Amino acid sequence: MALGGKKTISAMAACLTLTAGFEGYKTKPYWDPYGKVYTACFGHTGADVDPKRTYSMTECTAWLYDDLARANRAVHRQVKVEDLPFSVEVALTDFTFNLGEGTLKKSSVLMYVNGGMFTEACNAMTKYTYAGGVKLPGLVKRRNREKEICLWGK
Repeated sequence: MALGGKKTISAMAACLTLTAGFEGYKTKPYWDPYGKVYTACFGHTGADVDPKRTYSMTECTAWLYDDLARANRAVHRQVKVEDLPFSVEVALTDFTFNLGEGTLKKSSVLMYVNGGMFTEACNAMTKYTYAGGVKLPGLVKRRNREKEICLWGK
């Protein structure tokens, strides 16, 4: 599946509001006890997060764009079907942003997508609601929203 084109750009644009809404905007880094990592802005993690800094909206928005592009590239690396529906790409990009490429790669969601079973893939997203062995209401809400978007037009 080739990266790029109007469909991918549109999918990333659709993810901006979805992802930012679920992640929230936090200018001061915080310690994520589940991921065991410093997190800032719109869910950005990595060695470049300085726990002593306060980040501007410009910096946070740049990270969000970069992180969504990274998640979308991961989707394109892992998905083997030629005609991935737009709604599935949007949902998978947010799913991957939140959980990482490693989780996508070993997920039943990807297995269904690569088998062309898109409805089953969308439904399987709702299984990924645990962090640190605890079912989190925010993840339940996020997975249900991803499932709803994923199923658009099905």
